Amino acid sequence: MDTFQIPDPLFLSEYLATALRDLVQYAPATPEDEQREYVESVRQAAQSLEGFKDPPHPHGFMTPQMEEWYWKSTGDEFYSREMVSNLPGMVERFSRLKPVLVGRLPDKQVTIYLREATRCFIYGFFQGSIALSRAALESGLNRHMERKLGSVRPMELKVNIEKSHLFKLISGGAAQLAEKVRKSANQVLHSKPATEALAFDVLVAVRGVLGELYEG
Repeated sequence: MDTFQIPDPLFLSEYLATALRDLVQYAPATPEDEQREYVESVRQAAQSLEGFKDPPHPHGFMTPQMEEWYWKSTGDEFYSREMVSNLPGMVERFSRLKPVLVGRLPDKQVTIYLREATRCFIYGFFQGSIALSRAALESGLNRHMERKLGSVRPMELKVNIEKSHLFKLISGGAAQLAEKVRKSANQVLHSKPATEALAFDVLVAVRGVLGELYEG
C-alpha cells in the first residue's frame, strides 16, 4: 500500500489537511463537496488543539469512529516524524548543558520549574524555557529569603533581586545573572520571540543563581 508523502509540517492541522487530501483519493465515490467538508472539519478540529479556532464547522468534526482511528494514527505518525527530525538538535542542546551540583537539594517547586525549563530548551521550546527559568528564579529567591529572613511579604522580582543583594543574601555576580534572567523573560513575554542562543544564556544564568542559593 502506498504511504503518504508528507512534507515536514509546522502544525498538526497542516499535516492532517494534507493527509486527508491524499486519503480521499482512495474513496473516489465520495462527492467532492463532502470530501472538502470532511477535510475542513478535521483541519478545524486539529487547530482547536493548537490554540484558538473559528466557531465549529456547521456539520461538526469527525465521526466518533473515524476520530478514534484516524486521530490517533495520524497523531502517532506526525509526532514520530517530528521527534526523529528534531533528535539531532535535541542531543546537541543536551550536550551543551553541565550538571548543577549543590550541597542542598532545592525545594520541590524550584526543582520542577528548573527541570521543565531545561527540558523545554532541549526540545526546542525556547520561549517556554525562558518563562520557566524566570519562574525557577523567582521561586528560588523567595524560598531563600524566607529561610534567611523568616516571613517575607510578596514583592516583584526586580525588588526581590535588589533586596537579596542589599542584604547580602546573594553575591553581586548572582544578582547580575538574576537580572539578566528577569530582563530576558520580560523581553520575550512582551515583545519578541526567543532565540536558541538567548534561551541557552538564560538557562545557564538561572542555573548559576540557583547553584549559589543551594550550594550549602
